[in-house]
Order: sequence, then C-alpha cells, then structure tokens
Amino acid sequence: MVISWVTGDQAGSMVWLRRDPITGEYGARRFETEDGSFEEVVRPFGDFANVKPTWIHDHGTLVICLGNNGTEDTYLGKDGQGDIKGLSAYLNKRVWTLPNNVNVYVQELRSQKREDWPRSRAEAAAPTRAEAGLPTGAGTAAEILGARHFLTAPAEKGTLAAQGVLTL
Repeated sequence: MVISWVTGDQAGSMVWLRRDPITGEYGARRFETEDGSFEEVVRPFGDFANVKPTWIHDHGTLVICLGNNGTEDTYLGKDGQGDIKGLSAYLNKRVWTLPNNVNVYVQELRSQKREDWPRSRAEAAAPTRAEAGLPTGAGTAAEILGARHFLTAPAEKGTLAAQGVLTL
C-alpha cells in the first residue's frame, strides 16, 4: 500500500497494491464508489486515514507492507522467529553497488523482544542506551554497502578477478 500527501491536499491519496488470488497477477486494488464505478486511487480510510507520520509536513510518501494476511510481523516474519538482521542482509546480497552519492541505512534490531526495541529514532540513536535509561542492545543503523563491497573489502586491496554486465 502506498499513501502520498502533497502540498494543498493533506488528506492524501492511497493505492493498495495486491496479488489477485485468481490470476496471480499484481496490480492496484479496485474500490467501488458510491455511484457503482471503480477507482484505484482513493482517500485513505479506516486506520489508514491516521497513519501520516509527524515528520511528513507538506508532502511525502509512506509505503505500508501488509504481508499475505496482515498479521505478519515486518521485523520478525510470519512466525515471529525471523532474522532481525534480515533486511540489511537481503539488500547487501541483492544490490551489487550503490552510486557514490547514495547512502542507505537499515535500522537493525539486536533483540527479538519488543520491549527492548527503541520506541523512537532518538532512542535508537542514543550513544549508550544504558546512560539514556533505556534497554541495552536494542539496535543500530547498518549501512547498506552492496555485495561488491563484501567481495572486495575483506582483503582491503581486494579486487575481483572478473566482472561485467550480462543483458538478458
């Protein structure tokens, strides 16, 4: 689901992307209007009408990942036992390299216990969580460097024997 706000329209617009269970195709969910027609872009409704983060002022976009049935845990997976470093590991394996002017960070958790997770960006960024009176070991921001970095960096001067692009 994608919800966007633009200057002058603080109510926002929403597109709900989903997989059609019959055809297996992905696309925008269609919502029936009062006049019986269908629209793909609608105003956020229900709980989604109240999800706008305080850091989005005039304009911005929020992506909400609901999973297959809406009860999966974003960090811990559908069974609650997922890898708390899974997203950064996935990105570092799937992205070869990032452009020089692009930095990507993932907030990694250090505990599977929700009560130990930071409740805000400020808590997550505390120099020492114990000094801030917070549970320790909650998380850090990991920089995504891409697979190339991990193939060449361990040797400090490491270089790949061969590399290239294959168009399929």
